[in-house]
Order: sequence, then structure tokens, then C-alpha cells
Amino acid sequence: MALARRLAPRVSGPVVIMQNGLGVERPFVEAGFQEIYRSVLYVVSEGDLKKGFRFRAVTPSPVGVVTGTKERLQSCLAALHTVGFPLRAEADIQREAWTKTIINCVFNAVCPLLEVDNSLFSKHEEARDPGAEDRHGGRHSGEPAGHPRGGGGPHGAGAGDQRQLHPGHLHSAGPAGEPGDGD
Repeated sequence: MALARRLAPRVSGPVVIMQNGLGVERPFVEAGFQEIYRSVLYVVSEGDLKKGFRFRAVTPSPVGVVTGTKERLQSCLAALHTVGFPLRAEADIQREAWTKTIINCVFNAVCPLLEVDNSLFSKHEEARDPGAEDRHGGRHSGEPAGHPRGGGGPHGAGAGDQRQLHPGHLHSAGPAGEPGDGD
């Protein structure tokens, strides 16, 4: 709230809040800003201190109107959108904020347990869209072992295969257990 109050007398144009979370726009509304737009960021930062860091978009980040107009939102998107940081207009930004918060709750809880970085989900096609094989007539990841369509393990293991999911499968194995590019 303190930052929004300090900025209020100095800002005369639109404010685009680029921070994930719920209610991040509230201090700006309470401070009386007239034009507020907020985003839900779908980006990852990868790297380490030795190699450096890389920022990249997973998918275009949605931006929506909190207070303001759709027309002004379009002009903000035109000014901010880049190839490396794509943005898109979103009519229901609150729904997007809740969706992203739920996604973060799952990823932030599961990834440390599996000792994998959550950028894994943006790097590997099968992790991004687990239902893709089902749409093309293949195994669905939710089918039990021995299912007539050949489901079972994380890589399509059938009945009798005793492999279990562990961090190595996610990090370094490709489809059907073939070596991947995660090493």
C-alpha cells in the first residue's frame, strides 16, 4: 500500500501491474489510480551464478482491465509486447489470477519433493500437455496399468512393468524411457 500511495501523485497514466498473486491490484485501487491493468505472468528464469540467467516466456501472459478501458488496454499491450515477452488481452483476469495461483500451489509443492525445477513443465512437450497422446489415439496418463489402451507408468509402461516414477524419469528420460535432454 505504501508504494501505491507514494506513486499516486507522480503517475498520471495507466499502471500495468506485472506481479502474480491475488489482490496485488488492491493497493492501487485504494490509492485512487484511475487506470489499472494487471497481468498474470507465465515466465521462467533459468540458470545459475556461473552460467548466468535466462528469462523466457512459457506462453503469452494475459493482461486485463481492473479499472480503465479495453481500448486503453490494447494501447498498453502494443507498447509492452515484445517477441521475448509476449502479452495478450484477457477479459477475465481475476479467473486467470486464481488459475495461476492454484497452478503455483501444485508446482511449488511437488517440484521440490521430486527434486526438479518447475521449468521442467515448460521444457518438455509431454509435461506441458499430458492429454496430447490421448487426442491422437495413444495412452492417456491417467489410465491405470493394464488398461486396454496401454496406460500405466509415466512413459506408457503396461501391466507387469514395475518401474516407478522418480525424479530421474522427469529430469532425464524422454518418451518410453529413452534418454532425454535433461542431463
